[in-house]
Amino acid sequence: MAEVTPQNLANKLLASGFERSSPSASALTDPIVDTPMVVTLDELRPYDHDPRVKRNPAY
Repeated sequence: MAEVTPQNLANKLLASGFERSSPSASALTDPIVDTPMVVTLDELRPYDHDPRVKRNPAY
């Protein structure tokens, strides 16, 4: 999978269905409002730092 760059991410967010109504930021920050995104299952990956490395015997 290709590395995600700020420009690549911005291009995906500005795809049809996503509109920018605020001025462009010079640096990426946390979003102020929720941003809907369409993600396919093929794009999802497990979290590398997941502390659950073995099954819990209680469940």
